[in-house]
Amino acid sequence: MADKVGNGDNATASVRIPSQYVDHHRRQIKRARVSSEVLDSISSLPDEILQVILAFIPTKLAIRTSILSRRWRHVWSDTPSLSFFGGRCRLDSGSIDKTLSRYTARKMMSFELLDVSSLIEAELDIDSVLTGKLNTSFLQTIVLKILEKVQNVEKLTFGGNFLKALSHADLHGFPFPKFKAKALTLDTTISRYVISGIVRVLQNSPELKKLTIRTMDCDAIKEENLDKYLLDLYGWNPYQCLEAKVFGNIYRRNVESKHVALRSASMAICFILYTLLTIIFAVSLSLSLSVINARKSRKRAVGFFHPFTNDGGGGERVLWCAFKAIQEENPDLDCVIFTGDHDSSSDSLARRAVDRFGVHLQSPPKVIHLNKRKWIEERTYPHFTMIGQSLGSVYLAWEALRKFTPLYFLDTSGYAFTYPLARIFGCKVVCYTHYPTISLDMISRVRQRNSMYNNDASIAKSNWLSTCKLVYYRAFSWMYGMVGSCTHLAMVNSSWTKSHIEVLWRIPERITRVYPPCDTSGLQAFPLERSSDPPKIISVAQFRPEKAHMLQLEAFSLALEKLDANVPRPKLQFVGSCRNNSDEERLQKLKDRAVELKVDGYVEFYKNAMYRELVELLGNAVAGMHGMIDEHFGISVVEYMAAGAIPIAHNSAGPKMDIVLEEDGQRTGFLAETVEEYAEAILEIVKMSEIERLKMAESARKRAARFSEQRFCEDFKTAIRPIFTGPLK
Repeated sequence: MADKVGNGDNATASVRIPSQYVDHHRRQIKRARVSSEVLDSISSLPDEILQVILAFIPTKLAIRTSILSRRWRHVWSDTPSLSFFGGRCRLDSGSIDKTLSRYTARKMMSFELLDVSSLIEAELDIDSVLTGKLNTSFLQTIVLKILEKVQNVEKLTFGGNFLKALSHADLHGFPFPKFKAKALTLDTTISRYVISGIVRVLQNSPELKKLTIRTMDCDAIKEENLDKYLLDLYGWNPYQCLEAKVFGNIYRRNVESKHVALRSASMAICFILYTLLTIIFAVSLSLSLSVINARKSRKRAVGFFHPFTNDGGGGERVLWCAFKAIQEENPDLDCVIFTGDHDSSSDSLARRAVDRFGVHLQSPPKVIHLNKRKWIEERTYPHFTMIGQSLGSVYLAWEALRKFTPLYFLDTSGYAFTYPLARIFGCKVVCYTHYPTISLDMISRVRQRNSMYNNDASIAKSNWLSTCKLVYYRAFSWMYGMVGSCTHLAMVNSSWTKSHIEVLWRIPERITRVYPPCDTSGLQAFPLERSSDPPKIISVAQFRPEKAHMLQLEAFSLALEKLDANVPRPKLQFVGSCRNNSDEERLQKLKDRAVELKVDGYVEFYKNAMYRELVELLGNAVAGMHGMIDEHFGISVVEYMAAGAIPIAHNSAGPKMDIVLEEDGQRTGFLAETVEEYAEAILEIVKMSEIERLKMAESARKRAARFSEQRFCEDFKTAIRPIFTGPLK
């Protein structure tokens, strides 16, 4: 053998290699081939033998043989056994799932997991890629083997696919181990393919304390595949099998299980309801017995429900005049007053009627003192005052009627919510209503979002708050109508009040108008001539927010500014009573405002004046102011007119409809609405000639004669006579 090598342009040379070297090299190559075939002779063994060999080592090590050569790539996947032991090989659910997804053996002889005896919590599910392996071998060797491993775990969580596998195993009749789990969580959608597995798990969990079912979306086994599998391979109809085997058991399990938290919760709810019903029954029985005993012990008397007997307003005058009228009409009836004023006694109230109002009673009243009056006071309810005071009046009336149950319950304060209760106690209910607790005008103002004393500016500015208040007012007006209709007789004090009560209570046949008593006879004795040095303007009203004292003060200040320098400066006299601390604060603010307006030298305040002092002040006044909007009647306006003082009243309700009307074609006073209109009326009266003033004052006095105390007593007796002479039930 020779090889040629070029050297130079055309020079050549030949080298010869000895033949013995070539033969030696060939022998070495042949020997290497024979050695390689001998060393890899294990690869020539059949797959079945190789798989048996691989079955003796952990599966993760067996998988590593796939990298030896193409021959070994898929040998491990058909091994008859799988072993997952930790050792130095870290195992997790992902690696096990991946291993099972590549496993292709037709039959598995054994399945070994790592030691889980120390676990206290386990979560089991089957990856969606394994759902096609639901055969008998898979169920016996893997699923049930896993259950045996975790039967001592206290907290178990089963996924949807795992439950479907358990249902499949249940259909094959495979035995399930007993579980010691105390808490079981099922992450699955509820369908017929998981119910059987759930039932078997619950039946085999005698120590179960808590069951949690979390409905969730998951990689579910396709139901149509499972149906086909059951029908084709086993000849079973899944609907029939699952219904017969599952639904009958599930109902029995739900009834018999006493470890599930749902049953404990139901028992707790039942116990609470039973306790509440028992309490309600006991309270109802106690109240019923109280009412029955009170009805049996009714006294032949008239009970006047008037919690504030020291308010000093027109309502108190109505109380004493009505008291006197009943004593004259039915002298055999006892007259009792329910009051919250604990300093009031029979003698003190009789003296007060004379000193304050000039009403002489035939005999002093009997007094029942009430301890729960705070529940009807305005300060108790900063919000939702109407409904709060109304419901509070029911509680107060309950106290009153428990202490003394009369045959006749006569409300002179306008607490309509007490009427149904009085009817329950067997009383005939009579009321004298000065004004409705809620009127159609109040609802209209809220709807129109007008700011007033009963509609705060913050509410009026808000559409949402106004809507809520409108709903509240309408609901209250409905309730007010229901309770008001329980009265046997409703006397009202004016045309305006009558029109509203008829609409709200819907009992026009039981409603009659009785004008309130005004001391016109005594006041008419005053001469009409008045001193004009200085002219005096009087305002008589309780210091309540709706009486609009601030408007009168500002109108008076504006009139002084416009008054000519040569005209005498008038004086404004505020006369009224304070019921509580709120009224006291209101009076102080009025005094402070007079200082701010620099008219404090022309304004005088008379708080809680006695009747004699009030009469004297009225007899010296040339005019009288009244500023309340929608004043139900206006006793003070009538008193102005009777005393010879020209009235200036708000152009609404009682003064407009009943009082300040023309008499024999002559004006009897002024009606105004704004500060400017009140100021103009003051200026006109102050500048008026004496002849013009006397002519108007005389017409006003004649008009006031229609509202005398004598006229009230006659109308009052006529109204109550059918009720007091009618049969008692």
